[in-house]
Amino acid sequence: MIKVSYVITLFNKQDYIRPVLDAVLAQTGDFDREIILVNDGSTDDTLPRIEAYAHRHPEIKIITIENSGPAIATNTGIRAATGKFIKFVDGDDVLCPNSTELLLNALEETGFGLAHSLIEQIDTDQKIYQKPEPNQGDYRLLRNSEALSTMIEMARFNPSCVLVRTQLAKRALGCDERVFIQDYSICLRLSCITNFVEVPIVLVFAPKDAEGRLSGAAAGAQALHDLNLALAYLLEDHPDLTSKMRRKIVKRATSRSWRWAKRRENKSVFSIEFRNYVFAKLGLVGSHSEKIVFESCETFRRTSTIRFSRHLASKPQ
Repeated sequence: MIKVSYVITLFNKQDYIRPVLDAVLAQTGDFDREIILVNDGSTDDTLPRIEAYAHRHPEIKIITIENSGPAIATNTGIRAATGKFIKFVDGDDVLCPNSTELLLNALEETGFGLAHSLIEQIDTDQKIYQKPEPNQGDYRLLRNSEALSTMIEMARFNPSCVLVRTQLAKRALGCDERVFIQDYSICLRLSCITNFVEVPIVLVFAPKDAEGRLSGAAAGAQALHDLNLALAYLLEDHPDLTSKMRRKIVKRATSRSWRWAKRRENKSVFSIEFRNYVFAKLGLVGSHSEKIVFESCETFRRTSTIRFSRHLASKPQ
């Protein structure tokens, strides 16, 4: 029988432990499972609460590390996974009971490497967050053989939506630990080596206003910075990317940078952000694509405090 490894990273998530773990334990489907909880140096009651769950459920394994950020915490869980598939779950997201089952069916039907669903943000006091029900909606699988192009353009889902073949997650080296927020970098890396399939219904619920939540529209500069930084490292790590993909990356990154500089700093069309954006639109980036995208990250650092993974935090950026 196949096994699914649930990788759940937790930093000060005491208020979400019960609904998150209850939803994972309620997953339907004919497969073995292990639940890997990575406690990322929590300082609240997260650890004793998950220890109470582990005492009752032998499939739960707890790994506690020094607070290092979500990318390193996620990679810790990936390395520990022994199942054929990994189901990621953020520490405050809840899964519909049939979430894993539908994603697993999608991978088996298509032979693709990564399946994902849709996600919806709701209030945590809603019944569906506290005890989600199966989503029985009709749908047709959406196959994506151009996943890299899609991921460059837009991050449409977070890791809680994802089921991936473990061997591919490890082959991709998991999250980019040079980037603080893990959401985008791991899916971006995976898009370079496998096709994606979407189960186009909501199978995950995320809290609208979870304290400390890094991803989503409310995350601001940190999220936008990390999107661009992940793209910069992708360019650096993959010199074999086509010129078309490289131009698309530069155009996307400089567009973010220019919009932020215009909105937050009242920068004009004479700014370096606008110049780089125009050059990117015209395809005039030449051999400087990495430099331009790395440079675009500085826009967000000027206006906001940007966090880095622990092992990079003391190094000059």
